[in-house]
Amino acid sequence: MNRELFIKALLHSALTATPLKIPGNSSNFSLNNTQSISNTLVGKSCYFLGSSITYGAAADGVSFPDYLAKQYGLTIIKEAVSATTLADKYIEISWPYHNNSEKLAIANFFTGNQAQKAGYSYLARFKKYLLKLPAPDLFVCQLSTNDSRNGVPIGKITPNSQLTSFDTTTTLGAIETLCATIKQNWNCPLTFYTCPRKDESYHQLIRYLQKLQSKWHFNLIDLANNAPFLAKLYSNPIYMADDAHPTMAGYKEVWTPFFYHELAKIIGA
Repeated sequence: MNRELFIKALLHSALTATPLKIPGNSSNFSLNNTQSISNTLVGKSCYFLGSSITYGAAADGVSFPDYLAKQYGLTIIKEAVSATTLADKYIEISWPYHNNSEKLAIANFFTGNQAQKAGYSYLARFKKYLLKLPAPDLFVCQLSTNDSRNGVPIGKITPNSQLTSFDTTTTLGAIETLCATIKQNWNCPLTFYTCPRKDESYHQLIRYLQKLQSKWHFNLIDLANNAPFLAKLYSNPIYMADDAHPTMAGYKEVWTPFFYHELAKIIGA
């Protein structure tokens, strides 16, 4: 499905409160039809922060964290809202709507019926909803694909000696704020993951993120540059709804087993 058709399908689902009808979302891939594989992650907790790919925008709000919980017993909190940025910027709903009722329906569709979160950045939601919680065993953050699309400046990497006062209106400033706050408050392992995107602005951001590793010592799961992962993901057309968003099938058969092995290594399961 090309992106234009995908957007139309999403809008139809939002305004009619019906599931997104695409082959990769058939019932045999659903969470209800997913069985436990092992309990190796029972007793481990992970918070996931992100936007549409973490949320599961093309999979009726189901994504790899949900399958990790169902299949391996991981305790999760998924704080993910479609179309939001890492940088501290509020993004107004830009989808076409005719009245406030339709606007609310769209907001609820992309937030899992939590419309009050629509448009608020990763950083804003992290501070408001996650930071007050106990420390998890692992924190996973999606490297947003939305920042450059919304004109957010990348910013700059600060000196190793600077551990506070970052410019959160930039993507790198928001990332450094997130790293510093997690280290100060929880001191738990932090992992960033990149998305399968080909545009140069996103890959430039990935290169900056790689440089930040030496300062903040986080883990990086770089899907955008993982050839075996990408080959499997694109080996079957039902795995992707468009060029960026996985279906239930893609999450269940490709993303989840990959992330299980990566996260199990990090948290020692």
